[in-house]
Amino acid sequence: MGKKRKKHGPEAVPAAPPPPAAAKPPRAWLRGIKYAIYSLIPVTVLLALGETGARFIPGDLQSKHAFYVAGGHEEYFGTQKLYVPYRVLPPYYWLPVPHTPITNNRGFRGHDWSEAKPAGTVRIACLGDSCTLGGQEPYAQRLERLLGEALGNRKYEVLNAGVGSSSTYQMIQILEQYVLPMRPDLVVVFPGWNDRWVHDGQRDSLHQLPTEAQQDLRNRLMKSRLFKALAYYADEWRRRHKEQRVPPAESRENLRKIARLCRQNGVQAWFCTVPSGCTEAGIRSRFAEDRPRNWDNDLYDIYRDKGNGPVEVWDYISKLYADVIANASRDEDVPVIDLVGWMRERAAVYTDPALHFFKDGIHFSELGLQEVARRIAVSLMSGGEADALNRYLDSVKYFMANAPVFMSQFQFAAADDFLNRAVAAGESPDGEVARLRGHIVQERPFYDLYDSARMELSNGGEPAKALELFQQCLAMRPDEQNVRLDAADQAKGIGRFQLSLDLALGQKANYTPQNLNRALWIAVEAANRLGRQDLVQQILMEIAERFPNDARIQRILQASDR
Repeated sequence: MGKKRKKHGPEAVPAAPPPPAAAKPPRAWLRGIKYAIYSLIPVTVLLALGETGARFIPGDLQSKHAFYVAGGHEEYFGTQKLYVPYRVLPPYYWLPVPHTPITNNRGFRGHDWSEAKPAGTVRIACLGDSCTLGGQEPYAQRLERLLGEALGNRKYEVLNAGVGSSSTYQMIQILEQYVLPMRPDLVVVFPGWNDRWVHDGQRDSLHQLPTEAQQDLRNRLMKSRLFKALAYYADEWRRRHKEQRVPPAESRENLRKIARLCRQNGVQAWFCTVPSGCTEAGIRSRFAEDRPRNWDNDLYDIYRDKGNGPVEVWDYISKLYADVIANASRDEDVPVIDLVGWMRERAAVYTDPALHFFKDGIHFSELGLQEVARRIAVSLMSGGEADALNRYLDSVKYFMANAPVFMSQFQFAAADDFLNRAVAAGESPDGEVARLRGHIVQERPFYDLYDSARMELSNGGEPAKALELFQQCLAMRPDEQNVRLDAADQAKGIGRFQLSLDLALGQKANYTPQNLNRALWIAVEAANRLGRQDLVQQILMEIAERFPNDARIQRILQASDR
């Protein structure tokens, strides 16, 4: 029997398998993470190689990075020195601390500031550097007093906005933050000296105070040998490529900005030229190449090819910055007070060798400050007020009013000169003249010597001669503690360490606490140079006992504990 064939329908075609699902593209952030990881691998390798290589660089690679900020201002009142610390503010300026014996509620010199301006008052603000800040009676205060004496009213109020070590870059910030809110009618700008100096080798406009977090990050990174090496070589490069704090072109723009800010706020700006009393000896001392490297050497290096020797280079720099003032005043139509010409003219009037306009060739003496105030006053006044002022400046009243002021400021040579001028100008109160002269005769010999010693030091003179003058002062007044310590310091500076030690400790029992602290530190240095380590330790122990909060002794004690 044959097999039955199974019947089939049309031959079935097997179904095709479904196509594979398309791969989903990775998300963008996943790609980013992947690329970052891949990128980190060579960076990490390079950093590791760099860190390893840096460990083979010899030396400690201690960075010489220096970020310049001004620490404070010192002022002499007779033989006594007063120091006022500064507070540093962002982005990059500083102010004296307020409410010290010589600073007001805002940290400036003179009376307290109040934004409320009495009706009818003309408010003048003086903007500048330490030449504006400094003096026993700065020129801003003298200007206010002079206008009050001459015009017989309190119509003029003068604000002293001078801050030591300020360049025109800092002056802009002080103008904006402090001066313009006081709504002055006039702003007198003394551009000063700091634009031209070279401090940390970088221009002021590139500085910005680091935040606490930034400083903390730098300290952490400095633990890396590679980072330390990079910082070290970056600082070495910068040391070889010095810049002035404010180069001339930038200085001109800063003055123009000051003028524009004043104009926008309805204030009339005036610029002052900057006189110099620097002697040739003082200039050569500043630019002496055998001195330890400092900002004077760096400034000389920048302009070395602009003159034949230090004096010509100094004159070139002075002319450069004088042109800055002239050009900025022309650009912005700002009137100029010519202090340079005025001081040159007045130098022919004062023939007494003990009379000086400058303490150090840059900063004014009290007589110099009086002459600056006088010139500014004459420049600002007009009409009947100018006539009244000029009459006053040639009167017995002017000389008799200011002679006692100079005496209170220990400027007995100037006081004597003003008394002589009062007598020459006409009738003067004989009894008062005789009384003042008696005091001048008693005090002037000592202070003439003392001022000569300080000027010898300030103007590049002979250190040994300054010591001799200090010793002559001390022979006249053995109990003058400040002079004794000035002499001790000077003796130490010229290598006469035993004399320094004897002077510093000679009257230890009589010192004020401040002078005792100074005397003990002078003695420590002198004893150390003499190899008297037993005495050094003894004095250090005395400092630690008497002055436990002294920062220097705390550092020494902490170092010894380690």
